[in-house]
Amino acid sequence: MLWDLYQQAQIRNLQRRNAMADTVEAYRHAAHKVKTEALEERLDHLTVVCEALWTLLHETLGLSDEQLVAAVTALLEEHEAERSEPVEPARCPGCRAALNRDLDHCQFCGYGIERQQRSPFDKP
Repeated sequence: MLWDLYQQAQIRNLQRRNAMADTVEAYRHAAHKVKTEALEERLDHLTVVCEALWTLLHETLGLSDEQLVAAVTALLEEHEAERSEPVEPARCPGCRAALNRDLDHCQFCGYGIERQQRSPFDKP
C-alpha cells in the first residue's frame, strides 16, 4: 500500500512536470511566432521601399533592369567580401562589455545607449 502511494505521487509529479514542459514549449512557440511575424512585417516594409526606389530611379533617370541587376550583383559581391571579415561588437562606454544591439542599455551596467537608425531602410 505504501508503495502504491509512492508510485501515485511519482506519477502526479511526472504529470505536473510534463504539463509545465508543455506550457514552456507553448510560450516559446508563441514568442517565435511573434518574432517571425515582426520579421515578415519588416521584410514587407523593405520590399515596398526597394520597389519605390527602383520606380524613382527608373522614371527619373531612365535606368534599365540590366543596370539594376549589375548594381545589385556588385553590391552582393561586396557584401560577401565584408561578411568574411570578423566584425568587432560595439562596446559599452561605461564598462566596455559587448553591447546587445536589441537593447537600448548595457545589460551589464545599465548604461543608456542611444540608438539611431542605421539606414533609411530601417523601420521606425
